[in-house]
Amino acid sequence: MAFNGATPTNVLNDVATRRIDLALLVALNPDCPDEVLGAPANDAEPLIRFIATGMRTNRAAPIPPRYLTRIAPATGSKALDPT
Repeated sequence: MAFNGATPTNVLNDVATRRIDLALLVALNPDCPDEVLGAPANDAEPLIRFIATGMRTNRAAPIPPRYLTRIAPATGSKALDPT
């Protein structure tokens, strides 16, 4: 439930406050809404704070163009976009 992308926000909030292992799973959930990550980012446990803050930071960081890919029209294969 803590790692399920379909879990409602209020349930994730509740689960994250129950136990450290569940809070960790909520913080690592890639589909967890940013507003849910706010509480774990202020958790008393340093590991939970670290993970939740890292997840929030990674979501806010722009993707450098060199990591973007595009589909080459003629072959359908992926090619790196140099721009």
